[in-house]
Formats: sequence, structure tokens, C-alpha cells
Amino acid sequence: MRTHTALEWVGVAALLAGSALVGCSSGDDDAADTPIGQALTEKFLENAGVTDEEEARCVAGGIVDSIGEARIEELGFTPDDVDMFEGADFTDDEIDTMVDIWFDCVDIRQLIATNVAADQGDEAADCFAENVPEDALRDFFKVSNFGVDLPVESEQALRDVAAECGLPTD
Repeated sequence: MRTHTALEWVGVAALLAGSALVGCSSGDDDAADTPIGQALTEKFLENAGVTDEEEARCVAGGIVDSIGEARIEELGFTPDDVDMFEGADFTDDEIDTMVDIWFDCVDIRQLIATNVAADQGDEAADCFAENVPEDALRDFFKVSNFGVDLPVESEQALRDVAAECGLPTD
């Protein structure tokens, strides 16, 4: 049986969390009720690692409210097609905003712990989720969901925590 590296586990969690992309503090209910907001909510419920409709609405509403319907449509997304944000021409500020929304609405650390635990057990999962630096986690989320490059220091931090927690690093 193949063992997965820590970077792969983080990647699985991040892809689950944002395959387009804790309580809801970012989402705007009115924005989640727009046609594009409803489409994003449905997409996130289908395959985004959110645990319930509240989280999905939080992320969708936050994205629509922060990025704006006009900008989302300018990038080529419609209520009928909200697939994969990776490769879209988002600005760095827009990507940072969406990452903030995901981290505000979804417990990304718990999502990672759940994925690591499935393969390596609860102790390793808890260790990794508790010790991975926030900046490295956010950077990897950006890589997995928006196709940006992973900074070398973030990759090293992820590998260091994996090694510390007894997880494979290569």
C-alpha cells in the first residue's frame, strides 16, 4: 500500500475545500442567494469538503460579496458553469480574499486532520493539523486551488512538520 506524503494530504484537503474553493463570518446571505451564489453553494456542497449548507453558503456568499458578480462573470463564470477557479485570471488580491473567506468559513485544519487520519491515524493527523504554520497552510491552499507557485519556505515548513509528526515527506 502506497503511503502519502504530508503535502499530498494537504493537497487533498485543499482540493476538497476549493474544488472550484467554523461558523460563517464572511458570507453575505443576500450574496449567497444570487444566481451565481446559489450555483457556488451547490458546487461546494457537492465536492468541496464543506460539512454543511451553512459553510457552503458562507463561502459562496463571501466570494460573491467580495469579488462581485460582475467580476465573477467577467472571468467567465456563470450560474450554469462555476467549475474550477484554478486557471482563472484572478488578481493576487482576489485570491488572498478568497483564501481568507475559506479560512473564515471552514475549519481547514480539521479538514486536513480528517484526511491525514484516514491514512495515518488520529495522533499523526492531530500533530500535523496543530503544528502546520498558518502561512504555509494558506500558501498550499492557494497552490491547490488557484495554481500559484508554492513558496520554498512554505514547502519546507510543511515537510518539517510532517517529519516531526512521523509522516512521510517524499
